[in-house]
Amino acid sequence: MAGCAAGNLEWGPEGSLTRFIADENKKVIKAMLRSDWRPTDSLDAQRGWWARQKRDRYEKACILVLQAHVRLASKVQLYVQDKQKQASEHIEAQALTNRTILPTLSEPPSA
Repeated sequence: MAGCAAGNLEWGPEGSLTRFIADENKKVIKAMLRSDWRPTDSLDAQRGWWARQKRDRYEKACILVLQAHVRLASKVQLYVQDKQKQASEHIEAQALTNRTILPTLSEPPSA
């Protein structure tokens, strides 16, 4: 990773650091898949798979950490998007209230 400044790296699930690690470890990932590693398994199941490995444990651990990072980053991204949507909907509802209900309440009752 020579030549990369930490400030220039993107850390999200589609970020440059994530892609770099995956690209640099393609052979390890292929070997992991051949040895019955299932990326869709729970992290506990993957940890159990890793504990049974005899070779390239460090590299395989890096891949598992990368996958956990991608899963977490995706969840955080969805959470943030949901909160932004809720805030946007709240602002829209408040604007609608200000345009429709509040003017009606401020009018004097008709006789």
